[in-house]
Amino acid sequence: MAARFGTEHRVFGKSHGHAEDYGHNDLIMGKSAEHEVWPEVYAWLRRYDET
Repeated sequence: MAARFGTEHRVFGKSHGHAEDYGHNDLIMGKSAEHEVWPEVYAWLRRYDET
C-alpha cells in the first residue's frame, strides 16, 4: 500500500520491511499501524507544521 503525504511518498508493507501488508484502513487501524505508520505521519506533520 502506498500513501502520499503532500509531495512525499511512503510505502508500507511486508516487502518494505514492515510486519504486515497495509490496506487503506490498516494504515490507521492495523495492528502494527501505531508503531509503523503513525510515527511516519507524526514526523511528517512535525516537519511541515507552520504554527
